[in-house]
Amino acid sequence: MIVVAIIGILAAIAMPQYNKYVARTQVAEVFALLGPVKQALTLYYQESGKFPGSPEHTSLAARHDALGIPRRDDWSSNSDYIWRLVVYDSGIIRIVFKRDDEGVSSLIARKRFEFEPNITAGVIRSWACVTNAGSLWIDEAFIKSCM
Repeated sequence: MIVVAIIGILAAIAMPQYNKYVARTQVAEVFALLGPVKQALTLYYQESGKFPGSPEHTSLAARHDALGIPRRDDWSSNSDYIWRLVVYDSGIIRIVFKRDDEGVSSLIARKRFEFEPNITAGVIRSWACVTNAGSLWIDEAFIKSCM
C-alpha cells in the first residue's frame, strides 16, 4: 500500500513536469526553425532600410515571397508544430502553434507568441520574444530562454 502511495505521489509530481518539458522542447524546435526567417528579415532590412510592406508588398503573401520564406499557411505542412507564421510589415513575426491532436503539447496548442526586432542605429541588433495576457497567448514560462 505504501509503495502504491509513493508511486501515486511521484506520478502526480512527475507528469506535470514532463508535460512542461515537452512543451519547452517543442518551442525550442520552433526557435530553431525561425533562424532563417529572422535572417531573411535582417538581410532585407539591411539592404532596403525597411521591412517588406506597403506599397510594393501590400499582401501577406507578397511579404513572405519578398523574404523567400513559405507563406502563412504553408508552415503547417512544413513544420511539426507551427500552424501559421506571419511576418507583419513592422518586422514582427507571429507564430501560432498547431492543435494538440496534431502532436503539439496541450500547454501550447493553438497558442501564439511573437518575435520583435530591436533596432539600434538602423540595424537589427537582436530579437525579443513577446507574449501577452490572455488565452490565445503562450505562457511566458515556455519562452523564457528567448527573453
